[in-house]
Amino acid sequence: MPPDERHIHAFVDVQQRDTALALEPDVLERLLWGGKVVGLRVFLPHADPPLNKLLIRQAWARKAPKKLLAQIDLDLGHADG
Repeated sequence: MPPDERHIHAFVDVQQRDTALALEPDVLERLLWGGKVVGLRVFLPHADPPLNKLLIRQAWARKAPKKLLAQIDLDLGHADG
């Protein structure tokens, strides 16, 4: 979490990023890193907890060891759980 504690960075893949941006444009923005879009900036005061949970799970799953990921049942498709 960045020092201001008002937003988080979610390093999700392009498809997840584009879908989330289309659904929640007032809560999310593209996260630039070195001039390149690498994920999402989530504004916590406006984001609902299920969305936060979903984006954190998606970002983790993107970097998790594949063997560990295969052992864990994550619902990565819905912001309601």
